[in-house]
Amino acid sequence: MVYKSLTQIDPEGVEARLCHACVRRVYRVFGPNHIWACDGHNKLKKFGICVYGFIDAWSRKILGMFVHTTNNDPKHVGVYFLHLVSKIGGIPLKVTSDFGNETGHLGTYQMWLSARYAGITTEEAEQRMHFTKSTHNQKIEALWSQMMKQHNASIKHNIKKAIHEETYDPNNKVQKLLFLFIWIPVFQSSVDMWVDSYNHFKRHRDRRTALPTGCTADYCYSTPESEGTTDQLVRVPTREIKSIIELDYPDLDSMFEHTPPWFHELASRILEDLGYELAHITVGEAWTVFHEMLPLVVAEIDRFPDSSDISDSSDISDLTGEED
Repeated sequence: MVYKSLTQIDPEGVEARLCHACVRRVYRVFGPNHIWACDGHNKLKKFGICVYGFIDAWSRKILGMFVHTTNNDPKHVGVYFLHLVSKIGGIPLKVTSDFGNETGHLGTYQMWLSARYAGITTEEAEQRMHFTKSTHNQKIEALWSQMMKQHNASIKHNIKKAIHEETYDPNNKVQKLLFLFIWIPVFQSSVDMWVDSYNHFKRHRDRRTALPTGCTADYCYSTPESEGTTDQLVRVPTREIKSIIELDYPDLDSMFEHTPPWFHELASRILEDLGYELAHITVGEAWTVFHEMLPLVVAEIDRFPDSSDISDSSDISDLTGEED
C-alpha cells in the first residue's frame, strides 16, 4: 500500500532508493558570504553554558561562536551579528536561521542593511532573511554534531563527573556563580581554539558536492577565485555598524555579564590574588582553580550587601529563574 502510493508520487525517488542511490539534496550557494547560517547550541544549557554560532554555507568556515549563559536573547544575537559584520566588512546576500524570537534584531539588521547597501528595494530586502526549520538548516546543524563529538562531549562528561562525585553542586548559589565566572570564559577560549582548528583542517576532495573540497574552509573562504567564483559580500562601512551598536546597545558591557557585578568584583580579586588570569586558564585547569577559589569566596561573601540572598542552602533556581 505504502510502496504503491510512493511509486505514484515519486517514481524516480523510489527507484533510486531501491538501487541504494538516493539523490542528495542540492545545496545551491555561489560563493563565500552568499549565505550565513546561524543557530544556537543547547547541549550544555542545563549547566548554564550556551553557544550561538554562524557559519558560511559555501566554504563551511565558522565565522563566529559566542558563549554565554543564554543564546535566546535577541539583543545578544543582534550584537553577535553586528560584530561579525564589522569584522568581515559587510553582510551576506542572505542569512538563514530557525524562526524564533532570538533572531528579531538580527533579521531587522540584515534586511535594513540590505536595503541600504545592496541597491535593492525594501520588499526585495525582506527576502535576504530566510527562516527555516532547524532540520533544514543543514550546514549549522551538521556543525553542531561535529562540535559535540570533537569538543563538547568530553567537557560535558567532565562537568557531569564533578556533579556525580559531589565536588560541584550546581544547586548551591555560590558554587553556581563561581562555576559561571570561571567556565564561561574558559569554555569560550576552548571553543575559539576548536574553531581555529576546524577552519584550518583540509577536507578530503568530494566530487559528490558542488561546494569546495580538497582545501581548508579558511582558504576557500578567503580565496574564492581558486574555485572559480567571487566573494558575495555586500560591503557596509564599519562606522555604520559602530553607530548602530552605540545607539541600540548603550548598555553593551552590562548585557554580557554572566554573574552579578558584586560577585564578579569579589571573584576577580581572589583570582588575581591567587596569581591566575581567566584568559590563561584551560579546561583541564578549571576545576583546580574552582576548588582553590571556593573557600576564599565563601569566607568573604557575607561582606557584600548584595549577597544577602545567597547561602549554602539556597536553591539556584531563585538566582537563574529556572523552573524545578
